[in-house]
Amino acid sequence: IGRDRSRRSRVVRKDKCVMRYRLAAMVLAFEAVTVGLAIPVATAAARPLTLVAVICVLTAAIVRRPGGMAVAWAVQVVLLALIVIVPAFAFVAVPYVALWWFCVRIGTRIDRERLHAEDATDGTDVP
Repeated sequence: IGRDRSRRSRVVRKDKCVMRYRLAAMVLAFEAVTVGLAIPVATAAARPLTLVAVICVLTAAIVRRPGGMAVAWAVQVVLLALIVIVPAFAFVAVPYVALWWFCVRIGTRIDRERLHAEDATDGTDVP
């Protein structure tokens, strides 16, 4: 019985550690919208911006899957690399990459605190 309970608690823990992924997907979705709105302004880089916007949307959809966070971090690097093509894009890329880092960090902290609270109550709900 003890083994079965530990297996179930691991499954429950995996399901409860979602705040980091939710915040990451939210930032990626907003990045996609912002990059999409920048396309008409930066006509010289319309194709790369369109590609990055589509990749942001697709990455937001897979961020929970294995390797999804690594792909999302790569998208952030690509956003910073776009500054070389469109220097004015620094006003968009730098704040979004900072927001990305902050949301991943805070989401991880929230998930960790949620797990510690769950361990403290031994998995039982307290009204």
